Amino acid sequence: MIDYKSKIISVEKALSMVKNNDVIVSGMMAMEPQLFLTKLHTIGHDKQNITITNCLPMSDQEIFTNEAYAKRFNIHSWFYSSALRKSAKNGNISFIPNHLHLAGKHRLDHVKTNIYVGVATPPDKHGFVSLSLSNVYEKKIIEQAELVILEINPNAPRTFGDLQVHLNDIDYLIEADYPIPELPDAALDEKDIKIGQNIASYINDRDCIQLGIGGIPNAVAQALINKKDLG
Repeated sequence: MIDYKSKIISVEKALSMVKNNDVIVSGMMAMEPQLFLTKLHTIGHDKQNITITNCLPMSDQEIFTNEAYAKRFNIHSWFYSSALRKSAKNGNISFIPNHLHLAGKHRLDHVKTNIYVGVATPPDKHGFVSLSLSNVYEKKIIEQAELVILEINPNAPRTFGDLQVHLNDIDYLIEADYPIPELPDAALDEKDIKIGQNIASYINDRDCIQLGIGGIPNAVAQALINKKDLG
């Protein structure tokens, strides 16, 4: 029998477990642990050389937007997002070139993860949580991290497949209840539309395509309205 309640801690307790020189990996994109990351800067006054590894951060965090914390926190990211580009002037942000499918494995080959912090659904009756909206590198990191902390958010949809983690493999839980963040559609300008139309002219019926994130991919999708049987 898993005692769920015995694993619950406060955000402040989780932050107190961070040590100098720790490497922390956070969940990707919508599975960012918002409670933990929003308050992480509050320990910056007495900690140093904390490395945060992330991918596609969806919120602007003090640890990288505020220059005051640049000498305390290092940000290593698998995706050089707009927020990180804007904060690059602070001097503590690095982009990690990667093959995303192998990002977790390759990172673990070179850097030891002290703490993994992410988001998951509440557990089912068998004690399994779902990693919900991302398992790009998360489960691989969870398997090898020294400490695993998950924010349990009832708003995270339960998804199936290789996203299940048992409570036995999680050290601590933080109860959360915030909306899952969404990436807003980028507004298209005239340049986006022209580029999208140009790209779409190279795409034939029955082609298989992959679209990225942002104005130009959205413009390409809009220009494909009359194509048929796309994969």
